[in-house]
Amino acid sequence: MERQPYCGLMYMRRRGIFRSEADVAASLFGGGRRVCLTHRGGTAIHLACRALKVRPGDKILAPAYNCGSEIDALFSSGAEVLLYRMDGAATFDIGEIESLMGPGVRAVYVTHFWGFPQPLEALRNLCTERGVALIEDCAHALFTTGPSGPVGSVGDLAIFSFTKSLPLPDGGALVINNDKYDLDPDLSPPGAAVMAKRLLRTNVRGVLWPALNQLRRTVFRRDGWGSEGKKGGSLCGAKVRPPLQPWIFFNESKEADRSMSSLSKRLFSGLDTNEVVWRRRRNYSELLELTGCIEGVRPLYANLPEGVCPLALPLLVTDRRHADSELAQRGIAVSGWWAYHPALPWDYFPDACFLKDSTLCLPVHQCLDDGAPERIAGALAAVMSNQRAHM
Repeated sequence: MERQPYCGLMYMRRRGIFRSEADVAASLFGGGRRVCLTHRGGTAIHLACRALKVRPGDKILAPAYNCGSEIDALFSSGAEVLLYRMDGAATFDIGEIESLMGPGVRAVYVTHFWGFPQPLEALRNLCTERGVALIEDCAHALFTTGPSGPVGSVGDLAIFSFTKSLPLPDGGALVINNDKYDLDPDLSPPGAAVMAKRLLRTNVRGVLWPALNQLRRTVFRRDGWGSEGKKGGSLCGAKVRPPLQPWIFFNESKEADRSMSSLSKRLFSGLDTNEVVWRRRRNYSELLELTGCIEGVRPLYANLPEGVCPLALPLLVTDRRHADSELAQRGIAVSGWWAYHPALPWDYFPDACFLKDSTLCLPVHQCLDDGAPERIAGALAAVMSNQRAHM
């Protein structure tokens, strides 16, 4: 197989490493908002539950389409997580959320998938009427602005994970918008061993991933792993679903009380956030146009609204896991969104299963070079063509 130049994951640059620490909270969120910088997004979720004084037995409504890491962080508070359905466009039904707002519901958790804002006006009013907190998960939407302003400004609390959008070894935030909720956590920076692991992971993903990924794919194909997706169809109702990786689970003893590291604050000072937004939007628009004529591929979002800073280009394909494997062998770093948390009742949520099994996310991040969209689209066209030929 002819190899394309690698179109990989974000990688960390040394620019800024020797600078002074940036005021990350002021740079990202401006003044007048209470911001707690955290080690990871999961830490921010755990702290949000503490701010809400969630107790065992309390209920939190969360989307059935989820990563799993956020659900595990919610579980760490002792809360019972009740899922609400998401449609095939990853949008919630406010009527169903209202029907689930029974006794003991403390919060509604809403995720802005891939940087595209959810419609929150009616849900904001409903939560206010019922005395229920609204939590915005903005992990995908760090720089996005929607009809109601910057994401994370409508909910009572907002969660951010910087490492999904920026090449930093760690960093997240809890933003508190409602004076009713208060939190003054005693956080300590992560230790040297933790940061060494995070730095290794960041650089392995961005620099050494091509060789390691090819080795992994080769080994998995030998034992049949890489051929699972060739059968096609949804895994909803299947006996075996892809499990979460161990590092996704929330480790309360190691993550609950950690702040953002000094290293990430220095690295942040070397980033041009305006350029990040511009490059992500440009790459998304070019890739969306280039993939529009590929048979068997449908974008989840057919346009890019003003103000949206996309995390990736989500496409719906018939055989996502096979496409994932084939693209990785062609040097395209793609993400499968997502695996399955073992504690959730997946058989009741076919739309969420469909999204998990069918969504292929192509990279649009700011570290891609100018020719990357053409190479990515060309590789996807070849993969889909081969897939049709073998059906």
